[in-house]
Amino acid sequence: MLRFLGSGSAFDAFRCDTSAYFRRGDTLFMIDCGSTAFKCALRKRIFEGAERVCVILTHLHMDHCGSLSQLVMYLLYKCGVKPVIVFPDRDVRELLRITGVGPDMYVHISGRGAELPEGVKVRYLESAHVDTINCYSLELSLPGGDEIYYSGDSGAIPDAVLEKFLDGGYKAFYQDTTGERIQGTVHLHIEDLCRLIPEDQRGRVYCIHLDPLLTEERVRRRGFNSVEI
Repeated sequence: MLRFLGSGSAFDAFRCDTSAYFRRGDTLFMIDCGSTAFKCALRKRIFEGAERVCVILTHLHMDHCGSLSQLVMYLLYKCGVKPVIVFPDRDVRELLRITGVGPDMYVHISGRGAELPEGVKVRYLESAHVDTINCYSLELSLPGGDEIYYSGDSGAIPDAVLEKFLDGGYKAFYQDTTGERIQGTVHLHIEDLCRLIPEDQRGRVYCIHLDPLLTEERVRRRGFNSVEI
């Protein structure tokens, strides 16, 4: 199961940006690194004892990558660790370059699938979010056969992913969920999630990227889980 540094959306003033992490052996894995994530990670001291750090990005909105440059420089200069940045597109290299991080300060793994340390595998799926940048959801495969779905920012659940979930294919399912009705498929509304997920299956679903109109209590009343920070 994933741990979280924050569970909020971009415009939530009280929750930190949604970012998750987990440890396998001597490797720390982070999913996204928004504007608040680096300082939250420092406060929680999650880098202690990590010989390797892999940052898996879903897309390049600032609430998902806004403190990535700070993270890279801290790990390299303070911890002696050159981080691995996992993202399908080369755009992340330009983002790091214009924020003062050279290509020799990190390792970039591109492409739609990657094998990472400790037997962790990631597969990228195109996500329904915005038209201006590429956005992705993730399938994480862990040693032992467990699989996790992580939506990133997404206003829809792909049919194949939903079918796999309903067949018991994911140990945990993390879905971007909103309480605000937004035109288009930017984020998935809680009531739309209710229509997609039967009540007896909601115990494996964790609502993330919550906005001010969606409380953790409302999430739990619908039978879903809210993540603990």
